[in-house]
Amino acid sequence: CIDKFGENGTLEINKCKFYDNKSNYWASCVWVGTSRSDNRNDQCLITDSVFKGNYGKYTSTVATSSENCVIKNCLFENNECDSGGTVNVSHYGTLEVVDTDITGNICTSDEEDDSTTAGICIDACGKLVLNGKVNIRIFPASGPLHISISYRFLATLFPHF
Repeated sequence: CIDKFGENGTLEINKCKFYDNKSNYWASCVWVGTSRSDNRNDQCLITDSVFKGNYGKYTSTVATSSENCVIKNCLFENNECDSGGTVNVSHYGTLEVVDTDITGNICTSDEEDDSTTAGICIDACGKLVLNGKVNIRIFPASGPLHISISYRFLATLFPHF
């Protein structure tokens, strides 16, 4: 749908509906940010939007490495990925999730690694901030972790690892 990976600037998405999109690579709906950790100024704001029935091989809906990405008042429902989560933040990006529901999403990977989740995946030194009411419900309840955090992310929080 929207591929702004590798570009600086601001992306604003407001009151949009993303239904039944498919990608055999990264996110099927929004892929934004850069992989550089210096000299960047990229912003992403996604508000009051709905993501339903999307499939992405490595992330089902939104993949970001933006310096600042905010997802607010959104619904992520019945999306599917092989790995990488419903929403993924990586490469020194910062993701803030505010008053958002992430429910009924599926991760089909048989592997239990740091990138296997149907919720939010934090990888390659990404940062996550949760504010307000954020519901992350995964079915079945015995499935993968709701929030997956890679070893590299833990190493940035706890240097003794």
